Amino acid sequence: MMGTVLFFMIYSVVLLYNTANSNKSTIVDVDVVQEQLKKLVIQVAKLNTSMYSKENIKVCGSSNQTNNLNPRIEKLYTSCRQLFSDGHNTNDVYRIWLFRGYRFISIFCDMKTVGEYSKERGWMVIQNRKNGVVNFDRGWNDYLHGFGFPDKEYWVGLYNLDALLHQNRVGTAEDNLALRIDMTDWDGVYGHTECNSFYTNPEKDDFRIISVGTCVGTPQIKFTISYMIGSRFSTFDHHSESRRPTECVRQQKGGWWFSQCRFSNLNGVYSSKREQMTKYRIFVRHWQKLNRNNTSLRYVSMKLQ
Repeated sequence: MMGTVLFFMIYSVVLLYNTANSNKSTIVDVDVVQEQLKKLVIQVAKLNTSMYSKENIKVCGSSNQTNNLNPRIEKLYTSCRQLFSDGHNTNDVYRIWLFRGYRFISIFCDMKTVGEYSKERGWMVIQNRKNGVVNFDRGWNDYLHGFGFPDKEYWVGLYNLDALLHQNRVGTAEDNLALRIDMTDWDGVYGHTECNSFYTNPEKDDFRIISVGTCVGTPQIKFTISYMIGSRFSTFDHHSESRRPTECVRQQKGGWWFSQCRFSNLNGVYSSKREQMTKYRIFVRHWQKLNRNNTSLRYVSMKLQ
């Protein structure tokens, strides 16, 4: 009952805040509304800690508790870009407020990389592979809710990804977020791509990628990512991608927008520096054109702005 009351209270304040920002003639003190909103958000976030205890990002089997997230930040930031604009320019884990579910999640913010389209800093890291300490060979439920450590190896979770992709669509008609992917192999060869309009459908369509927009960066990488358009997210225990052969379902590990099994899988099994790249581990097509040794990837990161 208390949760329902708080939900409608905060919903009313959010509407009032959006109205005040969009209509300057409205007699509303935006600072007062922001302060009221912040107080209500703290109450709802604490209440939702128990509500989302089974759905929040799993960190080695335990829930990611709201009251442990970066107490220095008091404003309701909905992106790392906003944080950077307010002077938080250190790579770190920050609280990001989700309008969907009225709750916080912890996100690692890359404050050093400059967007090729935006020319600004502040990226929300949604996936990170760097040393293989976290197992990415998991089923559908884990990929829905997320797992790992935001400042180490990490998958944000499809529910949280869906909420992040809708942040700009709450009360606005802004464009989709940009997606950036950076990768480096064990020989030190680097590649990246940045696509300016990443968007997926909701869960009922298995988070199908419907847009990546225009992509720039390493040619071999950007062309590979473009093949993901139209693909549904799939795991070994949740396979709905008709274009993906049964053999790939059995042999490819992790969860990904596989499409046909020969383009990419950035959530595959982590490889050592002595291994070559294979589609049954972390894989991106045409890497051999960048490095003729076809060396396996040491580092992969996906981020949104």
